[in-house]
Amino acid sequence: MPRPSLHHRADSFQITPDTSLPSSGSTKVNPFKFMTRNVSWDPAITVIEEPIARQSRRAGTSPSTRPRRTGPAVHSLLATETNAIFDARLAPGTTLPSSEVTEPATSNGARQLRLISHDFPWTLEVSNRKQSVLTCADVFNAIYVGLSVPLTSSEWTLADDTKKSSMIRANRNRRGGSVSLGRIRRIDWLGSRIYFKGITKDDGLGAERLLPEDDLWPDTWVIKFGSR
Repeated sequence: MPRPSLHHRADSFQITPDTSLPSSGSTKVNPFKFMTRNVSWDPAITVIEEPIARQSRRAGTSPSTRPRRTGPAVHSLLATETNAIFDARLAPGTTLPSSEVTEPATSNGARQLRLISHDFPWTLEVSNRKQSVLTCADVFNAIYVGLSVPLTSSEWTLADDTKKSSMIRANRNRRGGSVSLGRIRRIDWLGSRIYFKGITKDDGLGAERLLPEDDLWPDTWVIKFGSR
């Protein structure tokens, strides 16, 4: 399977979607493909990351007092009840149902979304280059490419000794149990929790990741991972 190409600079990079997965098009939305959620959002693929050292809680505002917004539903492939098998170390492929990955990621045809996680300290802002409706394939590709980026020395220093040991083990496991170390990548930050378990809403975490001058995106989603 061809690997998405990556054009990186400072704190952003462009992702060329994997051509083996069909891109978005004029797909009809099947309402039964979506899981009901109290969520909303607005979409390249462009991913912009904000390391945790640059993120802070909005000054003087508690996450619990932020207004909650309601909106569209998420596709069942992306919901926390998903039956999709996606190992984030590997490019999305045959383990995902080809009949569904080309369908819109949300019921409202979102064109942009922001992904955060309790399992990693970065923020991924995702859209596709055509500025068209995001598909499930776009989301899976963005997660894979965003976590394939080599870890920087400044990001390495954010980790405590336990996390560093976990990343070293994950790196060796990812490389088939090799004794020698390869380049540490962001996926190694997850340790053994490398399986996609859906996306959900958590405005509290979204607020914690904000710079003081930023507003909480209504289209911020939290990725969940598991060890199996």
